[in-house]
Amino acid sequence: MRDSIRKAARQHGFAAAYFLAPLPLPLWRERASLSRTQCGMDWDVPAAYPGATCVVLLVEAYLPYRRADDNRPRADAPEDRILPYYIAEHRAYFEAKALAAEIAAQGFYCETARLPARALALENGVGAHSNNGLLAVGEFGTRAALFTLATNACGPLPEAGEHPACEEGCGACARACPAGAISAAELDATKCLRYYMDGAAHPPFVLEKLTSFLGCDLCQRVCPKNAHLKAQPLPEEIRAAFDPRRLILGDTAKARALSGRNVTGGGKLTLEAIALAARDGLHESEIRAALASPHPAVRDAAKWALEKYF
Repeated sequence: MRDSIRKAARQHGFAAAYFLAPLPLPLWRERASLSRTQCGMDWDVPAAYPGATCVVLLVEAYLPYRRADDNRPRADAPEDRILPYYIAEHRAYFEAKALAAEIAAQGFYCETARLPARALALENGVGAHSNNGLLAVGEFGTRAALFTLATNACGPLPEAGEHPACEEGCGACARACPAGAISAAELDATKCLRYYMDGAAHPPFVLEKLTSFLGCDLCQRVCPKNAHLKAQPLPEEIRAAFDPRRLILGDTAKARALSGRNVTGGGKLTLEAIALAARDGLHESEIRAALASPHPAVRDAAKWALEKYF
């Protein structure tokens, strides 16, 4: 059955599938509680999914976007500011649900599981911890969105693959982090820009340091584990959907459809476009018009941008 699941996973666009033992993760619960990043995920996997004999880890691999102009001095090109992770993750979310339904249709128990995939993978010997807090999985490096299925269709399979650890003394991600969230050994999640970006409103220091829509990618761009990954061209559809002027004017439907409506509500893409454009000295009149936005977070961002940059 594992071969059948692997084949089906590839048909749904996943790059790999691993078969993990459903283990409790008390250490993860402790650390997540300290950094307030638990997000309601179940730490006691066998208790949360008592019908599961295995957790299938699905790897949605993605590539960075290739810059059309490598001579630009700042990280202000569209290819830098539109992160492929969120677009890949949104697509794979629905594919994971469809795969779970296919397995269940064969008479097995199977459901998508809300689990700390990184912690469970490490506990099963899959992947390597990275100083930026991300999981490096074999040839995919840290550029992978992870999904988990709880099922009784098969048992776990010990993983013997090679997963590169961080080189001693590297520090590339720590030097690149705009928030100083990464030390030589680990990530302090409470300092990461992404930690403050779940809701629509962003604190002023996030607007000031924001590097990309919906998150930050600098630690992955400089990570040696990703150096072998060949960049892909930015599709014109995505470039147009995330055009800053378009987003500031409130035309966010296409960008939200690409990256997920649940993570882009409350005018989030508009206020982020305001912050990025204002720091470039662009679109002042559009930002002034945003003072009349129906979203409070957008109005606050527009006021911040006009006072600070215009």
